[in-house]
Amino acid sequence: MLDIYCHVFKNLIDYLDHFDEASDEYNCYSIVENCFDLAIKEFGNNPIQREEKEFMLKDLLVKVYGIFLLKHSSHKDVLGIFEEYKRQVLSTSIIPTNLEDQHKVGKELSCKCYEGFCLKNYFGSKREAKLIIKPSNQFRISSSPNKIGGMSRIYFYFDPSNFTFGTYINLPFYFFHEYLSHIHSGKFFAEDNPERTCSFEDGWLVYTAYLWYNDYLNFQSKLKDVRYKKHYLNKYTYQIVYAQNNKYIQKGYELARDFNDIIGNKLFYKISLLLASSDYDALPNQPYVHTKFLISVNRWMQHLSKLEAEQKEEAIEWLEIAIDDTEPLKTLFEALEELI
Repeated sequence: MLDIYCHVFKNLIDYLDHFDEASDEYNCYSIVENCFDLAIKEFGNNPIQREEKEFMLKDLLVKVYGIFLLKHSSHKDVLGIFEEYKRQVLSTSIIPTNLEDQHKVGKELSCKCYEGFCLKNYFGSKREAKLIIKPSNQFRISSSPNKIGGMSRIYFYFDPSNFTFGTYINLPFYFFHEYLSHIHSGKFFAEDNPERTCSFEDGWLVYTAYLWYNDYLNFQSKLKDVRYKKHYLNKYTYQIVYAQNNKYIQKGYELARDFNDIIGNKLFYKISLLLASSDYDALPNQPYVHTKFLISVNRWMQHLSKLEAEQKEEAIEWLEIAIDDTEPLKTLFEALEELI
């Protein structure tokens, strides 16, 4: 089924602009959500009993077309574009899905992050991870990092009723986040409990990944699918930060966003990657480095808001000096706490 879905979505990208231009009443996002995603949900919940991919593809397209007729029967231009799309999909060979391409993009983005802002003797970005696809009744991607040697694992849980177009187009970002926050990172305190969410790796580093991935998309601005990738990136980020109503994720994300607004992208990346590459017990007598960091940043920003403009600039300069010190982690905490 995954082969069918990826085939349908890969071809759909070429027609999003056409759907957008066909009607002032509907945009491509509503058409994708209300027609394609809905049909896939029905198709996944009630799969046909034949395994031939071509037959399954035709059955899925019949379901999509049925929803198009129900919702857009009065819009001949929209239906005409779908007919063109359907001919393209049916005339193109179904290629076995290889998620390794998206996996590779995510891994390379994480490597560039760590190698661009960490010390040269940090080897966490050299870690490898094997991608394992598992059937599931809920789509998610999780990882099992191995930081003492050996192969890490990233698990792709495929739910045939909940693999949307947004899921497909966000795949590189999902893998990027897994590498940035879990595979290439230092040892985190809650790492042995994957069900637990934490403000730093699941909040702060989600914002860091979002910021870096958005910058990456900006450099690809000439590609036709960039604006769609940005739309679904923003939608997904909002969902995981706010829709889940998880105060730990939300707090870490917003703290990172506000901190970046103050100090700027370059210094933010340097500080974030320093913390991401540090073990939770990297400082003596401080077993929870990442929790302590979030507390210190929060208090630093509160005190900074009370200062005059010149004093604010000096406080930020101290952070820049600290991050380039021979003991950057220790000196960074000193610079944050000096203002407090």
